[in-house]
Amino acid sequence: MAFSAATQHIAGIPLLTIVAVEYGGSFMPRLVRGTAPATPLQLRFSRTGHAHAGVLVILALVALPYADVAHLDGVWRVIARNGIWVAAILMPTGFFVSVAAEPGVEPIALDITDPELVAQVAEQCADVSLLVNNAGVMAASTFIYAPSLDAARLEMETNYFGTLSMCRAFAPVLATNGGGAVVNMPSVSSFYTNPLDASYGASKAAAWSLTNGIRIELAHQSTLVAVHASFIDTDMAAGIDAPKISPESVPSRPSTPSRPARSRCSLTSGPGLSRHRCRAITS
Repeated sequence: MAFSAATQHIAGIPLLTIVAVEYGGSFMPRLVRGTAPATPLQLRFSRTGHAHAGVLVILALVALPYADVAHLDGVWRVIARNGIWVAAILMPTGFFVSVAAEPGVEPIALDITDPELVAQVAEQCADVSLLVNNAGVMAASTFIYAPSLDAARLEMETNYFGTLSMCRAFAPVLATNGGGAVVNMPSVSSFYTNPLDASYGASKAAAWSLTNGIRIELAHQSTLVAVHASFIDTDMAAGIDAPKISPESVPSRPSTPSRPARSRCSLTSGPGLSRHRCRAITS
């Protein structure tokens, strides 16, 4: 089959995009292994965007010869020749742009159960004045009938000891930056034990007690706020059929601190990732 001159010229564009697709393919293993910082949403969308890019580029090259033999005229010829390769560029770009990091936010890889890594992050983020401990796990494990204590230990190691490790590491940082504040997320499970995830409730009750104790210990330098939230519309509550509040609405409803927190930089910790911005830190 002989290709028209227009098809030969246009084919060069999707061929060039293969270089970008290959680069994305070399970057994806870093995301999957966790060596490149990314939120869970960014990880899922990066996979989706890369998959769309590869499929659409191949489809664009396959479709070009058919545009020649279709003998279309006017706008339909333009669409037939250019529609797929343009989509191959725009659709993945849309995926990546939609999950791009918020300006001023620096993703930082963090496992709060690793004391050495927590200490490194505290040293790296020395400008933090607001710490939000949001990282947690829920293994849906019962007290008596769970096959082992592994799930309970994992929940306690993350929800209690991990939160304690973050508070200990950042307490001096907060003091240096004028006091600041710590926000822990015990949730309603800290005072209500669901039989289906009983060990999770125990770990959250420990986190609540931890929060009350740290509030007293850091009274001279900071305000500590515990947020007891019900079901929040996240992956952890995806299988629960009940009313949920949006993650965005939680920061607007925290317990009223005894004095306003001065927030210049913050750290917010989540599963496997923290976000450092010039105003706050969340784990």
